[in-house]
Amino acid sequence: MDINLRALMYYIVTVIFISLVIGCAGSKQTTDEPRDVSQEDDYTEIERLLGITPEDKQQTSQESEDDDLLQLLQTSESSEGDVSTADTEQTDNQDVSQLEKEVEDLKAAIKREKQNYCGP
Repeated sequence: MDINLRALMYYIVTVIFISLVIGCAGSKQTTDEPRDVSQEDDYTEIERLLGITPEDKQQTSQESEDDDLLQLLQTSESSEGDVSTADTEQTDNQDVSQLEKEVEDLKAAIKREKQNYCGP
């Protein structure tokens, strides 16, 4: 009789355990639910963390418009065919020197920012 009591206890504990597992499994929240945060909000949060202001975005868009205009002008100049190689070399040299100056200015700005940066 002692063996039957032990088997009965084992059976009862097993049934209770299985019913608890099945009951709790239905209440688990799924992680596939869509988030309430839109993609634009994510970009806004990223820009805020990076320190990008609306003025920076506007300046970038103006620069890209200027770049497009320069590309169009360069394309029209090259299609005319009356530009001599000496003129293009001089223009290229001016462009290179201007770009080198911009690089130096940016390096100086980065150096200033590093000096002004207060670590976390």
